Amino acid sequence: MAFSVAGVAAFYLLTSRLFPGLSPFWLSLAYTCSPIVWFSADIHSSYAAMTFFAPLLILVLEVERRFVWGCVVWALMTGFRPSDGVFVLPWMLFHSLRFPWKQRLAGVSAAIAIVAAWWVPTAQRYGGSLLLPLSSSQMQVHELAQGVLTGHLGVHAAVNAVPTVAGIIMTWGLLTPAVYLGATAWKRSAIARSMTIFLLPGLAFFLLYYFSDGPYLAYIAAAGMVLAGMYLANRPPVTQRTIYAVAISASVLFMIFARPANGKPSKLRAVTDAYFVRYSVPSLKEQRDPRLAKLLGACHDHTVVGICK
Repeated sequence: MAFSVAGVAAFYLLTSRLFPGLSPFWLSLAYTCSPIVWFSADIHSSYAAMTFFAPLLILVLEVERRFVWGCVVWALMTGFRPSDGVFVLPWMLFHSLRFPWKQRLAGVSAAIAIVAAWWVPTAQRYGGSLLLPLSSSQMQVHELAQGVLTGHLGVHAAVNAVPTVAGIIMTWGLLTPAVYLGATAWKRSAIARSMTIFLLPGLAFFLLYYFSDGPYLAYIAAAGMVLAGMYLANRPPVTQRTIYAVAISASVLFMIFARPANGKPSKLRAVTDAYFVRYSVPSLKEQRDPRLAKLLGACHDHTVVGICK
């Protein structure tokens, strides 16, 4: 709860500094009501931290231009969600070019110290080797990845891509087209270029390699909302307020009325599970439907072979 409240304040401050003369209220409310931000901040453990650290990191580096403090925020953010820290690292390197080497050295030193404070105990927990957390993560990703870049072409990859696409849409709701249109200005706008670099590595990873559900995308919500706000800032105030009001209302209604599927096995449940869970294997185990297993190309999985036969 503390992360979610602080995240709203950080995003409000970020937008008020990025868009001077423009009220940040509507954009901040849209960020707050994003289904992914709402869900992550209210329920989803470590994902809640991303609703705070992501806008704070953008504020510190993009607006305040404090590289050392940016490295501190990045290191803390990475401690909660190491994968998100990796996705943001290209953006950190992009911004580091604007600072003198002394500040870069101080920032890197601070980041190394903070990362070591949680990396070393984690490595000891895994058995002592400093590389074990990294190799363990690589093994997990390799086992669960279903994307096109893994060689899983065809229907299986297409089916598993749907949760990520649905997660992207739920992250920004009806403002998703504005996010895309804001990103198209990356050649003429420094903010658009920066925010695109911020969110592009993670999006590419989840779309092409490791399909995921919506909460994984919590860290890119703030950057996307900034792109949407930048695009809508050129519209008349009445048009802006109308678009924001409709988008916010849709997000609120979705979060209030959306309900999970019931737990009773059925053919409809098999279809919804195949499209809206991260991996189709759990649904196949429950439904034990050989036709669905063959359609998804999951018969190679050792836990599904019995179903296919």
